Amino acid sequence: MKTRKSSLNLMPALLIGLALLLGACSPDAPAEPEGQLAAIDFAQVEVGLGSPTPVTVTIDMRYPSTCAQLSSVTQQIVKYGDATKILIEVRTMDMGEICNPDELSFRMVLPLNAVAMPKGVYQVEVNGLDAGSFEFKN
Repeated sequence: MKTRKSSLNLMPALLIGLALLLGACSPDAPAEPEGQLAAIDFAQVEVGLGSPTPVTVTIDMRYPSTCAQLSSVTQQIVKYGDATKILIEVRTMDMGEICNPDELSFRMVLPLNAVAMPKGVYQVEVNGLDAGSFEFKN
């Protein structure tokens, strides 16, 4: 009986250990981005007229091969003291097996939703390339 009693004392520790292990594998943990950073040839912020103010980023980029596709486009807004940066990351990845190694160029126009942005000057970067800045006055 002594063995059964000691194994019952270990149960809470085992359950806590299992909960910690499963918590570390949570799907809420940020995933590593798939693919490689896209080759950006040109990126420019364009501000239109209207309300709300339309803001877009025109991006000229290249797929590394004929089998490549966009894998992700992410945007992050970061404050640096008084400055605000909008960091855009564009990634591609090969999807096929038999590919022509020639690059494919194309243009993408990405809208930025300025409706909830506070007043201020915003600097935009696409894969580390300066795309310009704009001032939001509303």
